[in-house]
Amino acid sequence: MLGRVSVALVSVAICSSLLVGGGSPSVSVGQEGDGIYFPYAVASDGAHVWIVNTNNTITELRAATGTLLRVIKGDGLSHPISVSSDGTHVWIANVRDSVTELRASTGSLVKVIKGSTYQFDDPQWVDSDGTHVWITNHAGSSVTELRAATGALVRVITSGIHYPIPVSSDGRDVWIVNGNKSVTELRPSTGGVVRVLKGHGFTSPLAIASDGVHVWVTNYANDPGSSVTELRASTAAIVREIKGVHYPIAIASDGLHVWLAGAENVVTELRASTGALVRVIKGSRYGFNSPFAIFSDGTHVWVANSGDSSVTELNASTGALVRVI
Repeated sequence: MLGRVSVALVSVAICSSLLVGGGSPSVSVGQEGDGIYFPYAVASDGAHVWIVNTNNTITELRAATGTLLRVIKGDGLSHPISVSSDGTHVWIANVRDSVTELRASTGSLVKVIKGSTYQFDDPQWVDSDGTHVWITNHAGSSVTELRAATGALVRVITSGIHYPIPVSSDGRDVWIVNGNKSVTELRPSTGGVVRVLKGHGFTSPLAIASDGVHVWVTNYANDPGSSVTELRASTAAIVREIKGVHYPIAIASDGLHVWLAGAENVVTELRASTGALVRVIKGSRYGFNSPFAIFSDGTHVWVANSGDSSVTELNASTGALVRVI
């Protein structure tokens, strides 16, 4: 990823005919434990927890208590696969070539963004830093950038992008894992490619997280190949390669802790400042069942269990079980 590469600036204006807004999605409200259906994505803004379910719905929980606020379904959702919230907006990537924006305070539909201008092509991941929204288009080998305040298209980036899946934005830079075992770093203000990293211990990169100081990349492979590569966010230099982790599928960092969800029904906690192992969390009491996604807001850690209809909540400071929902 050495050197800057120009990007294709597609448009900075959004066509109003492509925004389907007004009204609200269909919402049902239930009790704690209801409304989660084989989840595979989770995000939190500290106040709300947003869960993507395999039955074409989004579940919203109250972060402080884990109680169900609403289940969102119907208009605006078309096979959702990823979710991100910046506290004001909730952004959902739909595999059928669209992005849905919800209002974080109410869960109401703001707009559905779609159309050829955005070049959504098998969108797989969405992340927002509050100013920008980044959507990876796996089939299109591109990244679509939106303006968070309006949903307006800023640009579509193709340089340095190769069948991307996960994306992580820390406000300073955007980090993308590509299908050719590389990681691309973008500058949010311009969409320019800062560098493309190859090698760096990337054996089979699958997930990525950045907290502004560190960048963490999971390498999912048969033992002893499973590892985590830690990079310095300011320079992209390798800090260390951490081995001995349990088939890491998903990763989250809150700046103090790094959380790894593993295929063997375990969650591993690392110390962000040193990469040292803090603890391995496992056992039937935690309800881990094929954990597929993990997210930490610094207070809570949320684990989406794709093997059954549940979410496990941990205490971020101690790793203790809070509840299984």
